[in-house]
Amino acid sequence: RTTVDFASGEGIVKWIADDPVFITNGTQTATYYIKKGGSTSSVMYCKGTALDGDSFLSVYPSTGASYEEGVLHASIPTVQTYVKDGFASQTFPMVAVCGEDRVLNYRNAASLLKIVPTGWSGAKVSQITINAQVPIAGDLTVAYDGTTAPIVTCNGSKSVTVMCGGIEIGEPIYAVVAPGTYENLSVVVSIVGGLSVKCTSQQAVEVERSRFAVSEYDISSQFKDLSNEGTANCYIISEPGSYRFKASVRGNGVTTSCGLSAKNEDASSAVQYYADGETFVNGGFSYIDGYIYFSTVEAESIPIGTSLINLKNSSGQVIWSWHLCGVATTIVQRRVTLPQV
Repeated sequence: RTTVDFASGEGIVKWIADDPVFITNGTQTATYYIKKGGSTSSVMYCKGTALDGDSFLSVYPSTGASYEEGVLHASIPTVQTYVKDGFASQTFPMVAVCGEDRVLNYRNAASLLKIVPTGWSGAKVSQITINAQVPIAGDLTVAYDGTTAPIVTCNGSKSVTVMCGGIEIGEPIYAVVAPGTYENLSVVVSIVGGLSVKCTSQQAVEVERSRFAVSEYDISSQFKDLSNEGTANCYIISEPGSYRFKASVRGNGVTTSCGLSAKNEDASSAVQYYADGETFVNGGFSYIDGYIYFSTVEAESIPIGTSLINLKNSSGQVIWSWHLCGVATTIVQRRVTLPQV
């Protein structure tokens, strides 16, 4: 497998020994292997029957690779794994054509989409799912003769999921996608702990072959603040969406006559303690920067139900709770017949 190292800021591709590579002479095919790892050129060796000929075509990685009717086929995984500063799996397809010199110079057949979620401190990303209106991963067809740049067409999936393993919010996350211009690109960011939020690009995102495009999303701005006009112990949810409410204070934020503090000290996490009726929350609750965040299920109208949310401290003790009510809204129309004059 290769790795893509971003620590230098340049995205250097490094070969790993025993990486499988698809090679064909136009009629026969074989799987060759990288003999020596590193970021420079490397000798290949073949397990099995070697190919004869003066010219060869190649696709890396060998998974999903083929050569049919003069066209190379490659693949971009629809589920990818990203770790900080690099990829740890075969995710980036490349193609090569050689002549009499018998040297395979690989050209990139994909693009990198750089996703940067911002707006929170301390939160971690478990995964992101990128959704487009056209295919962005899976099966690729690549027209390439070794002279002009490869022409890539994607015929696969309209979504890509990148497993992030707890990358800090604010850190860039790279996804391998097919080159193209994508309208209404959306990214679902899943936070460690269960919370998910959907962000949509307001402008078309253009990703070119062998380059990366940057798409930045302010996560916190996607949530409607239920406590914007004042804090309370109960909030009513009347339509689907993403919400937050201030949880650094208790109830209306006023210290009681018996001396109960209005502040929630040492707040750490939020969990659902009790639910009645249909579940209207999707992905759980998260306590971040003094607010409890959650998203509802995606539907035309919100299901009717209730939810009791507990806020816990670092020792796991409940320090306050809130009541959420899901109330479906219905518009009633009345037709009135006026008397004739």
